[in-house]
Order: sequence, then structure tokens, then C-alpha cells
Amino acid sequence: MAQGVVCPGGVHRLDCSPFHKVPLLRAAKRPFLKFLPKPKPVALDNSVSQGAELAGTVIVFFLIGFGLDTWLNTTPWFMVGCTIFGIVGQFVKMYYSYSSAMSHLEEERAQNSRGVQPK
Repeated sequence: MAQGVVCPGGVHRLDCSPFHKVPLLRAAKRPFLKFLPKPKPVALDNSVSQGAELAGTVIVFFLIGFGLDTWLNTTPWFMVGCTIFGIVGQFVKMYYSYSSAMSHLEEERAQNSRGVQPK
């Protein structure tokens, strides 16, 4: 059953302090709320920028190959070659970036498990 709060003037109303920012008398008796984790702000991950970089690089290399094929009249050899070169180069770059990030996180996790604070 809902508990009421007596306001000045003797009017009874329901305690709706959990739903509003304005604390009532009972809300001050809940000190455990300050220990709850605060929500983290939502931010775009760098995977969005990595995806745009991958697509942009492939398009640029495709256009370079298309221009070379048009200029040298060798359609489609440079276009295919430059596109494959751009794709392979981006995947190699992503592999090394991922490996570096994972080794850093593994090192940090190992230090935290030993009780050493990360630098």
C-alpha cells in the first residue's frame, strides 16, 4: 500500500519522490543511492571512424586505378589492382591496430590482477 505524506495544510498526497528529482522527507533516509554507479555518457566508438576510413580508402584507390586505366587504356587492370591493394592494406592496418590494442589491454589486466596500478 502506498504511503502518504502530510503536506502543510493537512493535505495527504502520495510519496512520488522516486519518480521526481525533488526529494521529500523519506528520500533523505536513503544514503545507499549515492553508491550506485552513474550512467556513462554515450559516445561513438572509433569503429565508426575505422569503417569510414576503410570505405574511403577503397574508394580512393578504386578511383586512382580507374584514372590510370582511362589514361593508359588498360581497363580494368589498374582499377582491380589498386582496389585489391587498398583493401589488403586496410586489413593489414586493422590487424596491427587490433593486436596493439589487445596487447595493451592484456598488460593492463595483468597489472590489475597483481594489484599494481596501471600507468
